[in-house]
Amino acid sequence: MVGENSCGITNMKESINENTKQISGIKDVIDFMSAEEERLLHLEAYSRWWNLRVHGVPEGEREDVRGKIINICQQLLPDAKDELPDADGHRLGRKRLNNKPRGIIIQ
Repeated sequence: MVGENSCGITNMKESINENTKQISGIKDVIDFMSAEEERLLHLEAYSRWWNLRVHGVPEGEREDVRGKIINICQQLLPDAKDELPDADGHRLGRKRLNNKPRGIIIQ
């Protein structure tokens, strides 16, 4: 009986050691993923810093948002007409029923 208990205890110790190793490995993975999530959040926030919102630009059917962006930038910065970066943009949200124009994000 003592021998059986001894064998059972030994098996439990081995099982506990194996579980401890697995838990340690999982903790390492969680730490890594937490650091990656933090990095990703930082990158997303950084990419949003360079976005520009424009409101009040009339909206039309099948409009050329990029063309409107270029036109606005050229009106605001006539001296820098040839130096404007290649910008892209889109309207925000769904089309409204009250004909109020949606904002534009310039990226």
